[in-house]
Amino acid sequence: MGTGFLHSLVVFFIPFYHYSEVSINHQSQDAGFWVFSITSFSAVILIVTLRIMIVQRFYTVMHWVALFVLSVGIYFAYAWAASYLNENLFATLPLTFHTGHFYLTLLVTVGVCFIVDLFFFAFHFNILP
Repeated sequence: MGTGFLHSLVVFFIPFYHYSEVSINHQSQDAGFWVFSITSFSAVILIVTLRIMIVQRFYTVMHWVALFVLSVGIYFAYAWAASYLNENLFATLPLTFHTGHFYLTLLVTVGVCFIVDLFFFAFHFNILP
């Protein structure tokens, strides 16, 4: 429960802080709620996938298919399709995916959560066997 609370803080505050003062394209358009929410939810999908990979000990082809094709792949495919099919999204996803800010924020957010997970797992297995 403690790691979930820390993950929620990281997933909210890192993208919130990063996108509060940044423009995401050459026309100086600021990042709004859509960009923030796409980044946060993408981070959640990747963090959960990495967490499963840390806990799991053995992998088969079906595990790799389930983790990357059915989990991450379907999320990004749906997000792209919804961005073009729903006029209320204003093609936010292609704009978000073409900025370096999205990938940097995603890398930092997932990396911080991954380091927290590794710390807790190392503490649990080394200090409290």
